[in-house]
Order: sequence, then structure tokens, then C-alpha cells
Amino acid sequence: MRASYTRCPDHATLGQMNAHHIVHEAGGLAPSSALREAGLTPAAIQKAVLRGDIYRVRKGWFTCPEVDVERRVAARVGGRLTGTTAAAALGIWTPPDQRFHVALPHNACRPRARSTAFQRSTEVVDPGLVLHWNDDRSGQHPFIVPATIWIPQVIDDVEAPRAAAVIDSALRLGRIGQDEWRSVLGSLPLEKRQGFDVVDGAPETGTESMVRFALNAAGIIARPQFEVGRRRGDLLVGDRLILEIDSEVHHARIRDSKRDRELAASGYVVLHFDYVEVMYDLPAVIAEIVALVRAGVHLRAAV
Repeated sequence: MRASYTRCPDHATLGQMNAHHIVHEAGGLAPSSALREAGLTPAAIQKAVLRGDIYRVRKGWFTCPEVDVERRVAARVGGRLTGTTAAAALGIWTPPDQRFHVALPHNACRPRARSTAFQRSTEVVDPGLVLHWNDDRSGQHPFIVPATIWIPQVIDDVEAPRAAAVIDSALRLGRIGQDEWRSVLGSLPLEKRQGFDVVDGAPETGTESMVRFALNAAGIIARPQFEVGRRRGDLLVGDRLILEIDSEVHHARIRDSKRDRELAASGYVVLHFDYVEVMYDLPAVIAEIVALVRAGVHLRAAV
């Protein structure tokens, strides 16, 4: 996948492409050798850096100014984005994670610090930088490892319900396809696949996905994005227990009391859980739902 950039200006003169254009055409990241092969002298490259046409991220490597900070930092360190950092860079929902995940080739040496290209990462105290030595250099993206690497990294790095939510989001947004996901899932060790067969991109929010995954692990099937009349609900357990899961954006919204009353009048039981509950106290949320299921609240009484 090639990164998306704004169209760079055409400053080519005398048939020679400018430094910005060369780096842009390389996907936003290029070595000095590519610039020299295009006919630029070391002096011309230095002038391009001073003008701000290109950025030197580390010795011998350059990016375009329009490349975002996360990608530029990964290039400075000497690798590509992976894990939740890669997912976030692709616009995928991710749980709160202050760590910055960079994948390096197995034989990489002298990775740099995030803050400067003049110091090694081992010389700077940076607990937020997490290096993963598993980039096989596959894929075409210069800044982000392919899904075959970043998805297993997510599963390794975060709790299973959160990892499931990231993958559901990637599927829903089309960042990965169903076949690609099934291929990645099949390549995982058996102990890491547990529960992930439920992931299919159906939930609309990360928190909704987390609840569905955790309920499935508890042996309870929750159907996402079901329809009741002309309305759509988040999760349905059994034939009458409706779970409304608020996303981070809407966790402070006013409840639709009228809708809840209409559903209650039709024999449904509606439970609301907000973002903070699901994100930081998921076991308690699941325990509450499990207790209701054990009491048979999710089923309509036989007539």
C-alpha cells in the first residue's frame, strides 16, 4: 500500500527532477543513493534540505515535508510502524496506548532515538518507544508493515478484547479484507487464535466489539447491529436482551429514553454501558450480563 500525499509541485528544470519529486515518487521515503542516481549532487541535496523541500530523517535517508510525524519518526528510528501505532496511522480504531511501536529487520543495527537522528535509541531513556525485531521487509508501504506483521503484534501487545476491536475496525473500514484476516488468523499459533474466530468487522465501535468478544469467550452469543422494527441496536443477546454500548465520542450523550420505553413495551430489556465502563472495567460489565443470562432474562417467556 502506498502512502497518500498531497500533490507536490513540479520544479523540474533542464529535464532533471527535483529532490522533492524524487522522494515523493519513491513513496515519501528515499535514500541519498536514489537522489544521486537521479542526477542530484550532494550540494544540491543539501540545498533541498535547507529549503525545506525534503527532510533528512537520519543519515542517508530523506522524506517529504507532507509525510506525517508518526511515519517520519519511524523512519528516523530506522524501521516501520507496527502494532497499534500502525493501526492508528491507517485510521483504524485503537484503544488508548501511549507506546510507539516500530518494527525493525532482524539484522538492523544502530536504531536511532525518536527525538534525534544523532543518538541511538539505547542511549536515550524513552519508555514510550517499543522496538520489535520482526520486519521481514515485505509489502510495498515504506512506513507501515503489512497486516501479516502488525495484526499479530496487536494480538501480542494488548488484551484480547481490545485486539479484537482493532481488527474488527480494520475489517469494517476495508483496511484489510476477510480473506486476508482469515489467512493471518490461520497462521497464528493455536493458543493465540482462541476466540478470534468471532471477529468479522460487524460491530460499529471498538467498545461494542470488545463486549461481543468477551461475551463470546464466556459462551454467550451477542448479535451485532441487529434491527428491531425500523431501529438498529448494538448487540442482541437471546431474543430480548439489548445491549447499547456507547463509543468514546458519544459516552456523554443523552439517553434515548423514548426509544427504551418503546422497546420495553415490546418486551425487550435494554442495558446501557458507557465507554469508561467497557474500556476500564470490562469484567464487571460481562459479569452483569452473564448474571442476567443465567436468570433467563435474555429469553421471552414461552406462551
